[in-house]
Amino acid sequence: CYWPDAEGDFKAWHGRMVDQPAFASALLKTHYANTNHVMGQCHIELRGDEAVSETYAIASHHLPDRGPGKAMTDIMWCRYVDRLERRAGEWRIAHRTFIVDQLVRAADAEAGSMNFADFHHGEPGPDDLSCVVFGAGSR
Repeated sequence: CYWPDAEGDFKAWHGRMVDQPAFASALLKTHYANTNHVMGQCHIELRGDEAVSETYAIASHHLPDRGPGKAMTDIMWCRYVDRLERRAGEWRIAHRTFIVDQLVRAADAEAGSMNFADFHHGEPGPDDLSCVVFGAGSR
C-alpha cells in the first residue's frame, strides 16, 4: 500500500515505511505475547493526484501471562493520517503519521465475568485456525 519512497513518522520511529515493519515487530515482540489491530472508519479527501486520509484503529497488545488473574493488556486508540499520491494511475501512501489518542493498561476481567477458557483461542503462528482454513497451516 506504500510507494517505495514512502516516509513515516511515528515519533518513536521516523524513516522509510519499507523499514517500519522490522521496527514494529522488534518492539512488539520485546514487550508483548501477541497483538491485535482493528481498522475503523476512514475519511478521505481527494485533491487531484493527491489525497489525504485519516483512519481510526484500536490495537490490543497482550503482555506475557503472569499467572491467574494477573494477565494485562495495553489498549491503544490511534489514527493513521496519510498523504496518498496517484502515480501512473495507481494510488499508494506517500507519507504516514501515526497518532496515539489514548493508551490504557487493563487487567484481566474480575470473577463473575465471561470465562476466557470457555472460548476458542487464537494460536501464534501457522496452527491458528485461520491459517489452517486458508491453507497456510502446518500439516
